[in-house]
Amino acid sequence: MISARELKAAVDPVRIIGESVRLRKVGKRHVGLCPFHSEKTPSFGVNAEGVWHCFGCGKGGDIYDFIELRDGVDFRGAFRQVAAIAGIPIDSRDTYEEPSWALKLSGNEVRAFDRFRSSEVARLLAFYRFLEQPEAACMALLEGLWNAPDEALDAEAVQGVHKSLNWIHEAKALIDEQIERLETDPSFIIEPFLRNLYGNADFRAEVQSF
Repeated sequence: MISARELKAAVDPVRIIGESVRLRKVGKRHVGLCPFHSEKTPSFGVNAEGVWHCFGCGKGGDIYDFIELRDGVDFRGAFRQVAAIAGIPIDSRDTYEEPSWALKLSGNEVRAFDRFRSSEVARLLAFYRFLEQPEAACMALLEGLWNAPDEALDAEAVQGVHKSLNWIHEAKALIDEQIERLETDPSFIIEPFLRNLYGNADFRAEVQSF
């Protein structure tokens, strides 16, 4: 299976972008009117490596980002389109249309994703356990402050500790929510995972070894 980096190197990004944007060469760059916002003076440019940027709206990226924005597709959709333009066949597993997040992954990818998801849950749980330590320290400090002799100092210090406790409780609640999402419907991290998967040749080779 060709990686995103290899596929990107196999196409002419200036030609592909030039199908949507009338480009003219200025020095080492090609410039034109940005297709993502209305403008009269060209602020959109593409370099020879296919990195594009618009100084008007601030958007930019590579050929995949361009197709995603132009056609309203995700990374997988952009990957398929570039492969079609390059005339490079891709595995049928990369043409899934089912809405289920699990069906977007092949068997090897599922195993790699499960390991990735498990490591994310473990990282969040470790942070949760870490937060329990300052939480206990705050509670002990509060107990001592309530019994301190200087009431004015106590009130200010107690308020500060309560702010710390509120932050800890909010952080723990966010972690709980994140872990629940990872365990029930982790679709929100599928696309970042796939982008890493197809953009990193070493990682791709590791996945293929399953």
